[in-house]
Amino acid sequence: MKKNKQDAIESLQMLLNIGPVTAKRLYSIGITSSSMLKRHNPEKVYQWLKEKEGGSLDICVLYQIRGAVRNAPWWLCKHSGMAPSGLVNNVHS
Repeated sequence: MKKNKQDAIESLQMLLNIGPVTAKRLYSIGITSSSMLKRHNPEKVYQWLKEKEGGSLDICVLYQIRGAVRNAPWWLCKHSGMAPSGLVNNVHS
């Protein structure tokens, strides 16, 4: 069954870090559910959103998307090497 727009936006807002504005943006590029978002690379989703916005979009949106996909607070998702557990990978040589 296909979700209507409002149901899809509300469903996306159930994800950690995703508020009404980001949910509407995700919907505008065809992402209508949490499972759909989680099937995509967060960096790619950010690029799609950035293109839709005319080439300019705050980098914090990428952090929000990473956090939503990883179920972690956005501020722990500033680095792409963040482990799924919410901890940043530290590699010491």
